[in-house]
Amino acid sequence: MPGKGFVPTGWTNHRIGVDRLKQCEWVSVRRKTGTVWSVFSTPIVLEKYIAVGNSSGADSADFEYIFQRTTVLSAPSTPATAQMPGFVPMNWTDDPVGISGSYRFEWTATRSKIGTVWSEFSAPVLWAKLGAAGADSADVEYVFQRSADSSAPSTPVTAQMKGFVPQGWTDDPIGVNSFLQYEWSVFRSKTGTVWSEYSTPVLWEKFGLK
Repeated sequence: MPGKGFVPTGWTNHRIGVDRLKQCEWVSVRRKTGTVWSVFSTPIVLEKYIAVGNSSGADSADFEYIFQRTTVLSAPSTPATAQMPGFVPMNWTDDPVGISGSYRFEWTATRSKIGTVWSEFSAPVLWAKLGAAGADSADVEYVFQRSADSSAPSTPVTAQMKGFVPQGWTDDPIGVNSFLQYEWSVFRSKTGTVWSEYSTPVLWEKFGLK
C-alpha cells in the first residue's frame, strides 16, 4: 500500500461538507502496523445533507430569495426590505452558501413585487439543516479533539463502556477558531457487546473552510 499521506483519486484528506448537489460525505480509514499500511476500511457516511426548502431558491423578476446560516436551530430576525431589485440585507446572501460543521442550519426569506413595489420579506424559514454527522448511535460512537496545527492527535484508547470519552476529547464537536484551527474525529463501533478500538483521527473541520 502507498505510504503516509496517500490520498486516493476522488478523495480528500479533510472534510469538505455537504450541499444540495453532493448530499453525503463519506470517510474511510486505514491503520499502520509496524511499517505496513492496511487497506482502507469500507466507507461510512460522515455527514448527510437534509433539504428542508421545497423550491430551487432561484430569483425571478417578481420574486426574490435571500439566505442566512446559523449555528443553532433559531431563526434569524426578519430583515427589512428596500425598493430595489436584487437587494440583499446585511448578514444575508443572495444564494445559499451551504451548511457545515459550524453552521448547521440555513434559512431563507422571500419577497415579491406587485407592480413596482417590493413587499416586506417573509419570516425566515428553515432551508436546510445538517444531518446526524458525528452523532452517536447504539453501535457507533464519535469523539472529537481540536488542535492548533495540522498534526493529527494520537488515536485514543478505547474502554468497554457506552459513552466513553477519552481524556482530551469531547463527545460533540466544539468548532474551530483562529487559534484552534483544526478539529479531528475518531469513531468506534460495537460488535455484540464489545467496543472496537478507535479509528485513526480524520479531519472534521478546518478554520476558513466553510
